[in-house]
Amino acid sequence: MISEEKIVNWLAVKSDVNVKMFPERDELTQLRLQKLLYFLQGTYLSLYDEKLFDDDLVHADYGPLAVKAHAKYEGKRNLNSLINWEQALKDFSELNNIPKVSLVLNSVFNKYADVSTSTLVDITHHQKPWISAKSGEEISPKVLKEFFDSIVVQANA
Repeated sequence: MISEEKIVNWLAVKSDVNVKMFPERDELTQLRLQKLLYFLQGTYLSLYDEKLFDDDLVHADYGPLAVKAHAKYEGKRNLNSLINWEQALKDFSELNNIPKVSLVLNSVFNKYADVSTSTLVDITHHQKPWISAKSGEEISPKVLKEFFDSIVVQANA
């Protein structure tokens, strides 16, 4: 499993470049981070039958929420000022050199790079993992994997 902080750093670097190239796109906020962590975890579970990072996802009002990441960034909207950019660049490079991890990070990020954060919330609100859990309940990794198995295109299929 990869450290969730390294994944957040990777997302921060990728998002920063993305917004500089396309200013109309949404910055990495706490809410956007939560949705991307959900999509990353589900995709990784589907492809490799293991978690990408060790954190529980729970049903929250605005969609799936990664508990540890939420606790760390609670009350913060824009995450850029909280990122140690020197470390983030190291983590970005490190994760890009792990083929399985890089594939999932880049695929998920690229799929949702131009999707607004509010649309990401809407998407997650219509997906079985969020619907099947009650408010505050953990989203079962089994349910998450089963759902993503139905939407992730397997490279070897």
